[in-house]
Amino acid sequence: MDEIKNNQSVPGQVPEPPIKKSVDIRTMASDMQSVKQTGGGAPEPKQFNLGSFNSPKEPPTVSQAPQAPETNSAFTPPSPSFPVAPITPYQAPSSEPVFVPGQEAVNMSSETPSSGSKKNLILSVVGLIILGVLFYLGYFYVYPSFFGNIPEVAPPVVVVPEVIETPPPMPKSIHVPFVSFSLPNVGIIGSVQLSSDPLSFKASLSTLARSITASNTMGEFLIEDSEKNPADFSLFFSSLAPEMASGTLSSLFEQDFTALIYFDDKGRAWPGYIAKLKAGVDKTFAAAFIKNLENSASLPSNLLIENFGTPVAGGFKDGQIVNLPARYLSFSDKVAAIDYFFANDYFVIISSYSGAKNLIPLLSPQILE
Repeated sequence: MDEIKNNQSVPGQVPEPPIKKSVDIRTMASDMQSVKQTGGGAPEPKQFNLGSFNSPKEPPTVSQAPQAPETNSAFTPPSPSFPVAPITPYQAPSSEPVFVPGQEAVNMSSETPSSGSKKNLILSVVGLIILGVLFYLGYFYVYPSFFGNIPEVAPPVVVVPEVIETPPPMPKSIHVPFVSFSLPNVGIIGSVQLSSDPLSFKASLSTLARSITASNTMGEFLIEDSEKNPADFSLFFSSLAPEMASGTLSSLFEQDFTALIYFDDKGRAWPGYIAKLKAGVDKTFAAAFIKNLENSASLPSNLLIENFGTPVAGGFKDGQIVNLPARYLSFSDKVAAIDYFFANDYFVIISSYSGAKNLIPLLSPQILE
């Protein structure tokens, strides 16, 4: 003990060098001598049972304190001659994980599994979006700039054959010739095609009249449209006198009408026309409208086939044909005269006074009733 005290250093002083001692060689005899000096006895042979060492002991769990290894009851370690501080077994804190053999390692991360999973999911979604944007830019912008535009694949066009239903041809309307009602005893001498040009119609009518050699007689001719159907009176008469509106004429008169030529004693041709008022039309109103033809400057030349001078001054005047009141217009050569009058519901206009007198007896009795 004195030796230990002498070797202890005093604060602030330089410790003395250790005392040089001789080093003895350790032998069994020296060890037995040392044990005796410390209170022990001579060694005695003992027999140990090694059966308890065949199977390994279970490792201590967290809740159990490690057990002290078994010692030989026959061996009692010597008590130290100086005070020794008691040694307590290590107790792991409750929050610190303890490794136990055979168990899986505990995740030491401070993040919970749920927060880590959400973070990984968000990163995955963001990554997919970025990849999609890069693919779009590369495919539609970068790739065409190097390799040209991407050819567009047109979808297949399904052509549905159009079924065109062809309506059956409409039968042409068959018109009963008006001559059977107005001039039953006068025959048909030919036909002339209607034209919007009065001069063209006048030339065709003159050709027809020159083809007939007759005197003091009367014949009927047909006026046809381009499809060989009888012409409409409103369209025809408005072509002779453009001042007469075809719409008003259509509302007053029926479509069918009679066209005639009177051949005088010298064989000259004088055309005339007969039209019937529609049922229910006011005759007074119709007569007032027809009087407008007196103001037509083109009617005299369009109605006459040949030129017989100019109309006399004063225009149309009142007259009478047989027993029917009429209006007439004379010309300078005193041969031609345009006469028009109403016989019941029939409107008659003719380019010859002599022809008008010969026409009345030939009219149907229905007109003169």
